[in-house]
Amino acid sequence: MTVGIIYPFMGGAYDRLAMPLSTLLQGIGIIGLVFPVLGILWLVVPDKSRLFATITLSFASFLTLVFAFMAYLIAGIFLGIIVLVFLAGTIGSLRQRLKNPKDNELGSLVPAYLIVIPLSILAIQLSIAKPVTDWSRGRTIANADAYIQDIERFKSRNGYYPKTLQAMYTDYYPQTVGVEKFHYLPYGDSYNISFEQPRFFLDIIGTKEWVVYNPKDEHRVYSHTSWFLLLSPEESESRQGWYASADTHCKHWKSFLFD
Repeated sequence: MTVGIIYPFMGGAYDRLAMPLSTLLQGIGIIGLVFPVLGILWLVVPDKSRLFATITLSFASFLTLVFAFMAYLIAGIFLGIIVLVFLAGTIGSLRQRLKNPKDNELGSLVPAYLIVIPLSILAIQLSIAKPVTDWSRGRTIANADAYIQDIERFKSRNGYYPKTLQAMYTDYYPQTVGVEKFHYLPYGDSYNISFEQPRFFLDIIGTKEWVVYNPKDEHRVYSHTSWFLLLSPEESESRQGWYASADTHCKHWKSFLFD
């Protein structure tokens, strides 16, 4: 589960299911905080093991619907069905094995699982979020070097930067599982290269991070395409949409946060 959580931040080809999978696993450590309470009560009052088994399985069934719906919202109906079938099958199997918890070896282990697993997943999120995000961001920035060098060589040959780099084949890849591609935006006699950085769910909830390179430190990143069409250049410059920025400790690269 830990590997699944950090999967979008690892090096490799882009996987569109990486962030949905990571978010769902992180959700187990957040929504599942009810389970440690049940686990503790189960250990304190072992004579009520059948009652606590019933309550646990009922709550797990409810969470199955919640996680399946989350998967549908994040990545579409296909992943939602997969999550629903997998979790429903798992709970169905546990229901059969926990009919008589006292007479079942699993029944003696379940309380410990209910305490340890959700708390461990939450603790992992809180402890590794910043170092893993920094590690991922730094690697993706480094992987943009060849792209930047080729853009600068184009400028040396032609005297200006490319007007656009949109094409069917990307050719320059971030090589981070949760980052689809680099975006190129000309700006005056300069340009911006940007990518969306994967983030942990609890790392400022609801925030999206875009990391931007500009050789003249004239960084531009916007939250709405329509602003280019509906607003004047002055208006779009004054309200790009981000609410905070930060230094990445890499020359000419900055990080911008959007809500």
